Amino acid sequence: PQNTQTPQKAAPKKATSATNTASKSSGKKNGKQKVRTVEDVERDIEKAEALVKEVEDALAQAALEADAARLTELSAEYETAKQQVEALLVEWETLADAAS
Repeated sequence: PQNTQTPQKAAPKKATSATNTASKSSGKKNGKQKVRTVEDVERDIEKAEALVKEVEDALAQAALEADAARLTELSAEYETAKQQVEALLVEWETLADAAS
């Protein structure tokens, strides 16, 4: 059982860095704002949705193990990941409307 927990603990760290990467991609670079395309946002949405799935899998595993502390931690991470997807979808809609 302990061997199955080790990958589960690593998942949120990876997930956090993926979330940070997605949020940084819309930031400033060298003082200039990068113009994001619909394709950029679609790629970020795919990454963010993969993160949500990864956290869902980790939540399921923590539930099977009845790990309340882990469930609490992952629940917060899940909410953050879902909010990231929602924000990216709003950005995608804005860009898609502007392109048409």
